Amino acid sequence: MAAEGRRANDLLRVLLPDPIADELQSSGTIAPRRLDNVAVVFADIVGFTAYCDRHSPEEVLISLQDLFTRFEQLALEFGVQKIKTIGDSFMGAAGLFDADADDERPALRCVQFGRAILAASAELPTHWNLRIGVHVGPVVGGVVGTRQYIFDIWGDTVNTAQRIEQNARVGQVCVSAAARRQVEPDYKTEKHRRQRDQG
Repeated sequence: MAAEGRRANDLLRVLLPDPIADELQSSGTIAPRRLDNVAVVFADIVGFTAYCDRHSPEEVLISLQDLFTRFEQLALEFGVQKIKTIGDSFMGAAGLFDADADDERPALRCVQFGRAILAASAELPTHWNLRIGVHVGPVVGGVVGTRQYIFDIWGDTVNTAQRIEQNARVGQVCVSAAARRQVEPDYKTEKHRRQRDQG
């Protein structure tokens, strides 16, 4: 029984961030929350659809697994919480939980993560390039459903981060004005005209 309990606990922590898993185990519920200073990052593979058309399903899955495994490792390194993958897009956030509540610059961690995944993706045999967008602001977080748990976040901050990614320069981390205020002076930023590359 103890072994089964450990396996259940391990599985829960694969599905949910540790603070959310702790809350569920202690109270049996997960309270929705509003957080004011959360940085959201989206990363999308450029040319992924064309890659799928030219390669077998096995090759696509292996390559995508390799890439997202590296993303997850780097997310841990930079204190970015993976929220989910959506097709060939990775969504993460910083500044969500009590452990980093004192961090006033979560956007900086997302930018550092973004630069690291750009370098990691370039090292893979696929040489995929990425579009990356970062925005910071308030979000609502919680768990929807009762059978397949997933912790998710919602709000204009999330939508804005995704729009920034969709119009980002390929191979660069694009940030909103709000995120830029947290990133400078560590990184120099520049304005660019809106563009859209096909993914």
